[in-house]
Amino acid sequence: MSTPMPQRINVAQTLEALPSKEREEQIADLEKIHQELTIRLNRAQA
Repeated sequence: MSTPMPQRINVAQTLEALPSKEREEQIADLEKIHQELTIRLNRAQA
């Protein structure tokens, strides 16, 4: 069984929304941003 692909996020929009969120939500969103940017980098390097 393969791992499911994470849902794509809008990085800029997610970053802009961070100040209005609780710390736990901010951390979760930053982890999602890191995952998204890592995926983009890996695709660019392929």
